[in-house]
Amino acid sequence: MEAIPLDNISADTVARAFYSNWIARFGTPHKLITDRGTQFRSETLQTLSKICGIKLQHTTAYHPACNGEIERLHRTLKTTLKAHNNLSWIDTLPTELLGLRTAIQEDNNHSIAQIVYGESIRLPGEFFSEPSIRTASEGFANNLQKQMEIVGSRTTRRNSSRHIFVHKDLENCSHVFQRIDRVKKQLESPYELSISAANPKTKFPELFKGLGVMKGYYSIKFKPGAIPFAIISPRRVPIPLLKQTKAELERMLEEKVITPVLKPTEWCAPVVIVPICDGNVRICVDLIELNKNVMRNTL
Repeated sequence: MEAIPLDNISADTVARAFYSNWIARFGTPHKLITDRGTQFRSETLQTLSKICGIKLQHTTAYHPACNGEIERLHRTLKTTLKAHNNLSWIDTLPTELLGLRTAIQEDNNHSIAQIVYGESIRLPGEFFSEPSIRTASEGFANNLQKQMEIVGSRTTRRNSSRHIFVHKDLENCSHVFQRIDRVKKQLESPYELSISAANPKTKFPELFKGLGVMKGYYSIKFKPGAIPFAIISPRRVPIPLLKQTKAELERMLEEKVITPVLKPTEWCAPVVIVPICDGNVRICVDLIELNKNVMRNTL
């Protein structure tokens, strides 16, 4: 694993860094997988690849899973750099890379260093025991010691699927850490300070009384001359989502969210099966054609 700080990401800078820090050390790779950045699709890198005999391959647009192992390493590296508070990330980077290279991976029970060099590399004693060496209060040695105290065993890859865990006391706890749902600055912490998380339904029961149990009918008025839209041929459900889709339809029937239809109606809209994070699916109705023919309510 290599990470190289750059002043800019121009094609020349990236090509020089790749040749000087990778090819000069490890030799020429058979294949180079990159994202679709302009610096990777430039004529400079194309020429370098031809000279060195490298097959250049780009990932699919908006599909980072094509290069999932690297994306996972990027995420882990950013997480470790954020843990160093106000220390310069350029000074912290070598120590973090040392920790990641020596971390045992779950899938093969070996570290990156063992795979590359054939044996484990010797680590500073600061990684494993309390510091016994007195260092100056300022300077490179003191900063290095602080970095080593933070660095520990890192998980670089996860192959096993995991279920989303929600703690049973989450609804009643007084404070939680909220994830920042916006564009963040470089190496900014992904969480805001703790906020009050008292359940409003418990605190103000009268305000929420009856919500979620109200039932009623809503009349839809069509525009004059509306043309019925119906799907003649059914759409196939993706095979990996078939079991979850059947379970979701049974649940909706049981809760009377939907009712069975014995024959096609005059108006019939398609549905989209959307997988969600807990392993189930959400059934979304495509109402585009219907909305074109419905009169909007006015207040």
